[in-house]
Amino acid sequence: MILSATLSRLVCGLLRRGWPPIFAGLFAAFAGLFAAIGDAQPLPIDKADLLERIDDDRDFLLELVEIFRGDYPTHLLAARQAIDQGDARELERAGHALKGALSNLSATRAMATAASLEELGKTGALDNASSCLARLDREIDEALVSLDAICQEV
Repeated sequence: MILSATLSRLVCGLLRRGWPPIFAGLFAAFAGLFAAIGDAQPLPIDKADLLERIDDDRDFLLELVEIFRGDYPTHLLAARQAIDQGDARELERAGHALKGALSNLSATRAMATAASLEELGKTGALDNASSCLARLDREIDEALVSLDAICQEV
């Protein structure tokens, strides 16, 4: 679990430093592999990074989560429509928007999946895009549950 969480943190850091999303996707895959080996899932939220990012301001976090909750369905719908229409450029845009929003919330696992979705759009390889989008949708749900729990902590 510690190794997969460390790899998740590494993914977030690589993307913030401008590394190509393909590398982040590879690290995310390794995090998933190590999690499976360790019979654990990478954490949906890097709580320490998130709290540092927001200076432990829970009210601000609540605002960020509500903004994300209102915005992300539009990006998921845009990604779904892009896949259905074979529009790689629009898929890249939607993946990029989701990656950025998830990065702001330290949702490392979902962010890595969004980076993979962006990369699929960038390369035009849409064959696996539907399954990637479905995985992203699940991971966003998990991230929101974790974020809600963090918001409720005193």
